[in-house]
Amino acid sequence: MKIIYRPIKFEDLPLRVKWYNNPQVNKYLGEQVRDGTTLKDQKEWFESYQKDKERKIFIIEAGKKPIGFVGFFEIKKIDRNAHIIIVIGEDDYRGKGIGKQALKFITDYGFKKLNLHKIYLHVYSPNIAAIKCYESFGFKKEATLKEQCFINNKFYDEIVMSIFGK
Repeated sequence: MKIIYRPIKFEDLPLRVKWYNNPQVNKYLGEQVRDGTTLKDQKEWFESYQKDKERKIFIIEAGKKPIGFVGFFEIKKIDRNAHIIIVIGEDDYRGKGIGKQALKFITDYGFKKLNLHKIYLHVYSPNIAAIKCYESFGFKKEATLKEQCFINNKFYDEIVMSIFGK
């Protein structure tokens, strides 16, 4: 299956609404979208995104079908680091190695195109599949924020992981 990455467009916003409103997707995302989102919220997000030099988001397409997104937010050019996010929004495409391919794409982009020194992410401790994917790619745990998130009436740790450029 051919995977391509393209910049996010306004026309992609209904997909972000669909993905963020999928409980299988949003249960491990940040507080701002864990309860879902609306098209109005996403239009506001896109308007601010277009002006923000610290964010760069790409749609992941499998065979021309948009299935998720990957990108940077909090790109710090002076410090040469950035925070990444990966969302595989379509249920049928999770567990097929696409997340790892997206990691390769976004880290290559960050290290080669943006000249970053460090790329990091935050992941909730019950998201074991994601943690294993990140570790197999070379991300290392840097910190554990104890009982940082509250999901399904239970507190979980938030893990900070990073990878460094050569």
